Amino acid sequence: MPTGLSVIQFGDLYRGDWVFDWDNPTATTFKAALFGTKTINFSVALLYNQAPLDTGQQATTGAYVAGGMSVPGRSVAETAALSATLAFTATFMEWNPITTSSVSNVAIYKVTDNKVVGIWDLGTPANVTNGIFRVTFALDRMVTHRLIP
Repeated sequence: MPTGLSVIQFGDLYRGDWVFDWDNPTATTFKAALFGTKTINFSVALLYNQAPLDTGQQATTGAYVAGGMSVPGRSVAETAALSATLAFTATFMEWNPITTSSVSNVAIYKVTDNKVVGIWDLGTPANVTNGIFRVTFALDRMVTHRLIP
């Protein structure tokens, strides 16, 4: 169960510096990559394939490949329960079969420019031996933003 989430470049999503076309099925692919323990400086913009996400991607056998997998079922919508709240959703991501140890972080990034959307801290490192590694988001919501004027 993830214990922490840090969304990167939050302000950029709303300033127009970063095109966030999450729900367009023909839009650029977003991928999820698995990493060991990372120390992240959130005061700077993070890019996949640059420090600190240029090393420490999990060594695995099985279904996982370097760079991770495409994030399935992407969408963005205003939630009915809370006005002015956007929910960025995705269905679960699964690698099956996989053998790996000490997976501590999942990084989601935009493939064309390697901009990181978020890093999910799993809390306790995950170890899998010839089994299933699945990342599931609560209510399928990866991130919820409440827009307060």
